[in-house]
Amino acid sequence: GSARVNRDVWSIYQEVRIPFTSPTWNFPGFYSFEVDFAEREEWYSQNTSAVLPSGAFPFQPAAHSQYNAQKPKVSVRWQPLDPKYIGALALRGSYTEAFHAPALSEISPASTEGVADFIFDPVLNNFYFTGTRFIGNPNLQPEVAYEWSYGLVYSPKWIKGLTLTADWWHIDMRSIASLLGTQFTVDNNIPGLVIRGPPDNSGQSGPIILVIDPNENLTGAVFEGLDYEAIYLLDSSIFGHGDLGRLTVTVNGTWLSRAELQIAPATKRFGIAGEVIPPGFSLTGSLPRN
Repeated sequence: GSARVNRDVWSIYQEVRIPFTSPTWNFPGFYSFEVDFAEREEWYSQNTSAVLPSGAFPFQPAAHSQYNAQKPKVSVRWQPLDPKYIGALALRGSYTEAFHAPALSEISPASTEGVADFIFDPVLNNFYFTGTRFIGNPNLQPEVAYEWSYGLVYSPKWIKGLTLTADWWHIDMRSIASLLGTQFTVDNNIPGLVIRGPPDNSGQSGPIILVIDPNENLTGAVFEGLDYEAIYLLDSSIFGHGDLGRLTVTVNGTWLSRAELQIAPATKRFGIAGEVIPPGFSLTGSLPRN
């Protein structure tokens, strides 16, 4: 069926940066120290119309929902020493709370016809194709996340043009919005979502003729890893044969140390690295020349 969906959004963002010390005013151990405070506030209000029943697809009533979010961010940047001693060394860290409202397509009660899906039916102990329909969920809740990171940036005094960075990060995502998946719905025989045909003469359950796959909030996921990068700017003028431009060499990558998903509160977290996300290590490089 079809449905009408509308949404109103109001938002405010504010940020203040406080430099406690700086290169022009400092004391030993605090060559530069600054703290940044920010907050994002958002208000969502949306309405979804009713959807009339169609075949095996049930009636969906009209609904109204509201989301409110006030999410802070705090970051710190600290240079303990004057760069003239060992080069420029900066330590940094941050804590952030994130918020993501469901897309209108995810809360619309209208259904979308999917292609025939190949499933295993545990009741009939058989594989076959069945119809699928994807449906939004007017009761879907926003996704939230809690993130923190800490790391350093270092440009050594004795290797001019080299900059090294490393940041360890942690992301805790909750109420992740996602389709349940056709096979997951069938395996759990979720009432109202698995529609079967009439039983045969022996009384055995009929085959599945339709699976309704709704958007739901999963319990959450946790990710941890290390981002690292090395940048080297080679100035050709240092060789004493004129200025032939600069060569920039960049190498960066990410080490994913932890990736776990939890479907429901009663289930345990399980690792997903290399399954639905890239494997735990990646590396890229570039050699642009100016």
